[in-house]
Amino acid sequence: MTFLLMIASLASIIVLMIHGLSWIFKTVQFLLRGKAVANRVSRKEAEPSTEHKYQIRFFYDWGCDSPFWCGNDAARAKFDVGPIEPETLGLSIQTSETVRALAEWHDTSLNWDYPPDPSPWRQAECDRFNAAVDSLLETVRAELSEEYEIVDRQWRASEDPDLDRYLADPKGFRR
Repeated sequence: MTFLLMIASLASIIVLMIHGLSWIFKTVQFLLRGKAVANRVSRKEAEPSTEHKYQIRFFYDWGCDSPFWCGNDAARAKFDVGPIEPETLGLSIQTSETVRALAEWHDTSLNWDYPPDPSPWRQAECDRFNAAVDSLLETVRAELSEEYEIVDRQWRASEDPDLDRYLADPKGFRR
């Protein structure tokens, strides 16, 4: 009897591993596809220069409340690794609040039930988010000293062409 229980447990573990690997594979496909799409989407970005002391890359990442990341050795020496809090950069309270509000908004662009499925955002919301990012970048650049170069690495949102098909049948949706 215990032998049968061991076999059943082992079979369950194997099934879970296969499902886990399938989810990992689909997530990697999503991330690679997202990277390919991001590479096609135009970014309002200049090439990094050497005239600024600290280079800060700007992009939101899901689940992270700050879009500021070190972009050169001088910035890493001053701020270490990981996201840089807006207050640490010396941004105003109002701008810091806007940074965090946009982070929360950005997080709603991901289908948290199954990330490889289409984003729930329609094009109008994508356009509003993109405009808010552009406005925030302008504000951040105005508030920081000339020592800082803010390099725009934020993807510009656009409606997923499969969104209507997904919304019609979320459970049966396949890309």
